[in-house]
Amino acid sequence: MIIRLASGAGTTFGLDDLPCAAATEMGFWQDEGLAAEWVPVRGGLAAVEALLAGQVDVAYGAYTPALLAAARGEAVRIFASMSLGLAQALVARESVADAAHISGLRWGVDGIGAMSHMFGRQIVRAMGLNERTIDWKVVGPPPERIAALAAGDVDLSLIRFEESIWAPRTYPELRCLMSFAELQRLVPHQIHGVLSTTTTFAREQPHALAGLARGMLHASRTLHDDADAFMAAMRQANQGRGDLSQEDLAEMWRAMHDSGAFAVNGGMSDAHWLPRWDQMSWQYPDFAPAAPWRDALSRAPMREALSSLGPSPARFDERV
Repeated sequence: MIIRLASGAGTTFGLDDLPCAAATEMGFWQDEGLAAEWVPVRGGLAAVEALLAGQVDVAYGAYTPALLAAARGEAVRIFASMSLGLAQALVARESVADAAHISGLRWGVDGIGAMSHMFGRQIVRAMGLNERTIDWKVVGPPPERIAALAAGDVDLSLIRFEESIWAPRTYPELRCLMSFAELQRLVPHQIHGVLSTTTTFAREQPHALAGLARGMLHASRTLHDDADAFMAAMRQANQGRGDLSQEDLAEMWRAMHDSGAFAVNGGMSDAHWLPRWDQMSWQYPDFAPAAPWRDALSRAPMREALSSLGPSPARFDERV
């Protein structure tokens, strides 16, 4: 069965999208009788719009547009977490003295309301800064944000973990302002990518969604457990986009593994979503959800996947 998926990551997958890439490239969805047909779009909002327009069966992107659509009464439901956070770092021009002095600077994002923007807001809030002092500039997905940084069109931007390693080597005018590990400590409950679908597709194709969920669990567990598989997946995802050594890849795997970044139980528990719903309340203070937040989650596919595969004992991701 062909599954049409809108990718808010655009045309390239990176570390923060790696389970999607692994589920596709390692054949985990193929083992379920599913063929992924990726449709690149610009950001999570565009992915949800494509879903609602009937152009795709499943949307991949930030959870914010999916939750907002569900709370508006749209028939959008999240059924799997891509990860438990964003594998990104904050990169800046060399002229930026330090992270404490970013007020008034130009911060490049995918789009207003997109994952890079919402994570940026979380970072600024955690630092105790007023986000109104940040000049948010819409420049596009990570490759475009790196180009904008190098050209001096923006002063800082969130880019993928792996890009924060090779971009400063390629562009000496750039440096890593806050590392992946620093952002993990600063913002422990990060925004992240999810797979969402419509209530109609969930009702009509429950076995397909369970297969997608199982493929995601296989991918996330493989990436968490197997450093060699992780490094092979990263080499595939990073082709032609900057040099990463074996040592770079090994360090990235250790950081991701030790931080509990992968959704080895699907990232669909109340323990996972409650703090993120609290974040939604301050990010959208004038928005009154029409339904309880749990109604935005379709948990049956992940429950079925966990029933057949068994839960991971990892404490960082409770099973649903």
